[in-house]
Amino acid sequence: MLEENESLLEGAPTDTVDTAPVGEAAGTTNSNINSRLEYLENELKDVIKQRDELKKRIRKQEEDALREQGKYKELAETTGDKLVTVEKERDELLQVKEKYNILESQIRADLLERLPEAKRKFADGFDIAKLREYTELEGTAAKVGTADAGRTGRGYLDASKVTYSDYLRFTPEQREMFAEQAPEKYKEFVQLKVRKL
Repeated sequence: MLEENESLLEGAPTDTVDTAPVGEAAGTTNSNINSRLEYLENELKDVIKQRDELKKRIRKQEEDALREQGKYKELAETTGDKLVTVEKERDELLQVKEKYNILESQIRADLLERLPEAKRKFADGFDIAKLREYTELEGTAAKVGTADAGRTGRGYLDASKVTYSDYLRFTPEQREMFAEQAPEKYKEFVQLKVRKL
């Protein structure tokens, strides 16, 4: 096979590149240099084209030699085995994708149910991570708001509706106001907090 390849290369052009000095010292001008560069670029393109054609011919000869030796059957069997493996992997991935889509839709539905009806349309376009974060923020906002649910106006806090968990989320100003309006309950919550520490 090596001899065949060498015989192919025997017919290839064997032109040598002129390595004469280029520049002012050799008596050439810029236009001569440019024309020489264009000539060399064209020669290079021709040589690359011939090389690629020879590679194609060599590849074709090698394939023909394999066919003649009967190895094409082995090649077909190997390719068939690979195809079967790829089809199995594709089927497994399709099943995983289907399960993932079902799980994602269940998670999305669960998260959307936690939101108030008015905010569901707004959050429907979110991906799962953003939807989860938005739901948590809305849940936290709803919990924090329960402490102020008893407020009828600025400066008033209905102590009968305040729970210990609400008290823990109070700002310092809200705690001060709570202490002024419901000193007994405030004292009870402070003692409870001290016991838990």
